[in-house]
Amino acid sequence: MQDVIKDTKQAIENFKKAIKYLDGCAEFDFDDFKEAHRIAGTNTQESELREMWAESKLVLPGPGHSGGVESLREVTRDSFVTAIAEAQKLVDMMEKM
Repeated sequence: MQDVIKDTKQAIENFKKAIKYLDGCAEFDFDDFKEAHRIAGTNTQESELREMWAESKLVLPGPGHSGGVESLREVTRDSFVTAIAEAQKLVDMMEKM
């Protein structure tokens, strides 16, 4: 159980580092997107990332999001934040056992 807790805490740290990386990108390009996923440890295939990147170019700006690849940065960041929250819940639950 302690190994699972340790691995989950490391995943949380990786997601935090990936968010910091995303936030630090002045101009967001595909290499930044790929690097954020590498840092986070998502194991998402490059072909999937390329598909997401290409599709994001078609997103129009609207209320609450920038549109284009910037909307992909926002969605990626939000998903990392959600992953942190869910992983932290698991850690808290496991530590109570």
